[in-house]
Amino acid sequence: MYFYSEFMIENGADQRRLFNAAKKLLGMKDEPLFAEHLDKTIIANDIGRYFVRKVEIIRNEIDATPISQSDRDLVAPDKPVVDSNVILHSF
Repeated sequence: MYFYSEFMIENGADQRRLFNAAKKLLGMKDEPLFAEHLDKTIIANDIGRYFVRKVEIIRNEIDATPISQSDRDLVAPDKPVVDSNVILHSF
């Protein structure tokens, strides 16, 4: 028990070492999460769609929040959103 306490004190500022130690203690394998994706374009598009959806959700939540007109006047208008149907073909 002393070893782990000492290790955490010595490495408390190094999150990478702490996470790697936790993964080893929990028996997690050190392999990439996206190893099964052979086509990098597909995974890039999947990740892109995920973040587009997240931004849309956040915008909808912000739009649903009541704000006074004087507060609205302080905010610059939104720029147009990129078409969410755009697909990355290469990079």
